[in-house]
Amino acid sequence: MKEQSFCMVTDFLELDEQAFQRMLPDLIEWHRLTRKSFSTLKGLGYIAETAKVNVGDFIWIDDGKPGNREGVSLKIQGK
Repeated sequence: MKEQSFCMVTDFLELDEQAFQRMLPDLIEWHRLTRKSFSTLKGLGYIAETAKVNVGDFIWIDDGKPGNREGVSLKIQGK
């Protein structure tokens, strides 16, 4: 299984069309988990309106299991 980290747009451009299509379900799930985590932390008061939140790189493992994500990384600054 190949693992690839995405932190810039150019990282996505390195994929050929077939790999990009395989990666999309995982990116969609990563997006959903990130939004859910952010919303939960904000609702619990862990994230202030003025806080900066950085999301860790999207890491894709080409394992043939669409939407297979275990979690996301959020870094909160200025709580």
